[in-house]
Amino acid sequence: IGNAMASAKFAIEVSKEAIKKNDFSKKMFSKYHQLVWGELGSELRTSTKLQNLSNYRMLLNIIINKASRNKDIQDIISGMLTKEISKDKLSNPLFYLKVLFS
Repeated sequence: IGNAMASAKFAIEVSKEAIKKNDFSKKMFSKYHQLVWGELGSELRTSTKLQNLSNYRMLLNIIINKASRNKDIQDIISGMLTKEISKDKLSNPLFYLKVLFS
């Protein structure tokens, strides 16, 4: 919902500017794309990597099983999901090696 609200905000900004300038060109509306990716691109790329991790079910099951027994891992994953800790760590293979050998 947060991403949808952010992209809507940018759509409104760019639309208002286009109306004000009477410019409905592709170049004008490319500003929307730039704003969205500037604000959300990093998070969207990380989310895509995390979705791709679901293809490795064995690894995912190991991580979930470890997390169910390890408070530190639970806190790390919880922090990443609540944006207290960077989600980029979840897409880093070293994170999984650390979990596997903890």
